[in-house]
Amino acid sequence: MPGTVPKSPAGLGTARAVRSKDVPQHIKFKLLEHSVYIGRERLGRYVQTDRKKYKAFDANNRPLGNFRVRERALAAIRKARKARQ
Repeated sequence: MPGTVPKSPAGLGTARAVRSKDVPQHIKFKLLEHSVYIGRERLGRYVQTDRKKYKAFDANNRPLGNFRVRERALAAIRKARKARQ
């Protein structure tokens, strides 16, 4: 069977590689929230709402926008911090 590996020496069973097309589309994506800090200063946060969808918020939880790339969400948080100073 493609995507399988032989039994491990420790007897832990077999593992199967999972590709994104193998995952049923009806499975909901679990929201992942991350806060962004420099030292003890909270700059903001971003939420991953889907595989390639992010929402960014500043330190006061004001929305900064929706992004398809995590780095752009982080850049928006940095830009909001500079505007605040």
